[in-house]
Amino acid sequence: MKKILFGVAALGLLGLAGAGLGLKAQDTVEAKAEVPAYVYFEWTGSDWETWGADISDMYAYFFDGATAKGSAWRGDKAVSTETVSEKQYAKFAVPSGATGVVFNFLHDGWDADDWTHQTNDLSIPVDGKNAFRLTEQNNYKYDGSWFTLGSISRTITKYAVYDGVLDDETPLDTDDVEDGETYAIPGSILQTGYHFAGWFTNEACTAAYEATTITGNISLYAKYTTLVADKYIYYVSDKDSETSNNIYSFGGDKEFGDWPGTLVTGVAGETEVHGTLSFDGKSRNIYRIPFASEAADTHIIFNGGGDQTGDLPLAHKTAYWFESNGQIRADADAGSAIEFLLEAESIRNAVTKTGGAIADYSICGISSSNASSLCAKYKALTAEAKAYVDAAETYTYLDKTATDEGLVSYSDIMAQLALIAGVSLDSASSVQYMENKDPTALLIGSISVLSVAGIGLIAYSRKRRAE
Repeated sequence: MKKILFGVAALGLLGLAGAGLGLKAQDTVEAKAEVPAYVYFEWTGSDWETWGADISDMYAYFFDGATAKGSAWRGDKAVSTETVSEKQYAKFAVPSGATGVVFNFLHDGWDADDWTHQTNDLSIPVDGKNAFRLTEQNNYKYDGSWFTLGSISRTITKYAVYDGVLDDETPLDTDDVEDGETYAIPGSILQTGYHFAGWFTNEACTAAYEATTITGNISLYAKYTTLVADKYIYYVSDKDSETSNNIYSFGGDKEFGDWPGTLVTGVAGETEVHGTLSFDGKSRNIYRIPFASEAADTHIIFNGGGDQTGDLPLAHKTAYWFESNGQIRADADAGSAIEFLLEAESIRNAVTKTGGAIADYSICGISSSNASSLCAKYKALTAEAKAYVDAAETYTYLDKTATDEGLVSYSDIMAQLALIAGVSLDSASSVQYMENKDPTALLIGSISVLSVAGIGLIAYSRKRRAE
């Protein structure tokens, strides 16, 4: 019987203990009160300022009981001087573990060990108050009151360094942050024609800025390097609207500027292929627009007159044009074809009259080495790009007298180049265009113009059937 009672009692005790543990687990744990990271002494208007002392002679001796925290007497000097609402404050960093402080000052010429010009022992508040103001003196021991000093604003000034040259006349931007806040790495500030290479803490742009706790005004420097065009695209323009079409790129440095970008006709380094180009039923020009891969832009938008395209991929050697239905088309094969056609026209335009039988701009006047080079490049094109080349047409002279001007397809021109080079082109016509079958007398001259008819419709119908 005693054993049973003992067991019951033991279970009861365990139950009570468990209940106690349960209650304890439900207790709310209050956050530990902490002293501020910095304390401030209000210098303006204090007796010490009135006596002619300097705020730079201020010290703060921190302690915990009888143990000094930080430097021994006289303590630590102010880390900075702050001005808030036209009043000066000495700012001191509170050492870890400090619970009390004695503010004191060393007047120039006075005994360095003079303890009389100091506050009483002060407990550092844990209620958010962080500044101390003198209010009374008792036998050279000073007392006062703690209060909360409003936020101290810091200024981050940002400058630009262009290709190693500092522009310090007009800052790029300024930010105001509260003292003690962590200032993250700022976002990019893009400048047309330059690559943004990051933020730095020195003018030489060798020390990269990292997120930092701000305790004073600082300057940051944005490094910019001039963009060097190393790639290009082709814009096939509708002559009626080319003066209002802008190109805008994004995803990196926004090479062509902020929205709406830069007029196609005003892009630095752009090359216009002058002449009448029949493309998609309209007279057009071609623009070779350079861009810099370092800019890291990924997309472009053509816009003007209130209309704009969707986001288009920015890709080297791609051709862009508006089709008859008003939709923009981006085609790398068309770009490769245009690149080839422009080179072929350039070589043809370089031919000058050498005799009665060979006219300016003659295909027959092209050397066999140039013809071989063009044929090799033609063979290297994709089937889609070759289709664009074959369908292209250019104005030429139709007989040796150069009096009858008309259009000749590039498939026939390629056939003539193949004869000059002595090679075979599977996709080029083997039939000579001129009535005179002698290739050495065959004349095909022209002005510096490309004319492409139906390219978009041919490629479009092919892709439709492929779908």
